[in-house]
This record gives sequence, C-alpha cells and structure tokens, in this order.
Amino acid sequence: MVRGSIPAVRERSEVWQVPGVDGYGVALLGQGDTKFKLLAVSYSSLVGVELWAASLQALQGTIGTVANDLGESWSTCFFERVATPTIRAAYMPGSAITHRAEIEIDAVRL
Repeated sequence: MVRGSIPAVRERSEVWQVPGVDGYGVALLGQGDTKFKLLAVSYSSLVGVELWAASLQALQGTIGTVANDLGESWSTCFFERVATPTIRAAYMPGSAITHRAEIEIDAVRL
C-alpha cells in the first residue's frame, strides 16, 4: 500500500527584485520541482515485513518506478531517502498476517 501523491513535472522558476529598478526579474530554470514523500505500508508475517523493508531500503539512491494499489505508476523517480521501518504487531484473525510495517520515502520525480 502506498500513501501520498506524486506531482507532475513542471517548470521551475526564480523571481527577484533589484533595488531602485521597477518590476521583477524572472528566470525559467527548466523542468523539475517535483519532490514528494510517500508512506509505504505492508501487512505480513514478521519475516515478510522484514524482507519487504530491506528491499525498499535497498532502493535508496536509485531510480525506479512507483506503483500504487490502483494500478497507476510513475517512472523515473529518484529515491533520495528511505527511512528506517516502523514494525508493529498486527492481528488479523484467520490469516497469516502478524505484523504491520511502514516506511517513509523521500523522492524526486525526474
């Protein structure tokens, strides 16, 4: 499960003023300005959530694709920081699910 939104790539700009001169200056810096945060969540056995967490942490510093539970996906995302997972016990009667893990991810869409 992935929570968060991934922004569209858009034009970056810088606006400035010069003392004694009327108006503003603007510089278009190119496409970018797409930093975002995600919260990835998994329910499984303890071993399952630990393996899931390790696989996400291995993504830090790489470029990949983010897909959500609705089948939407976004390519060329740079995973800048993958936090330490938070793992808690979870109880779902009649299933093998015993734990819940969540990880915050800071990323940039290229």
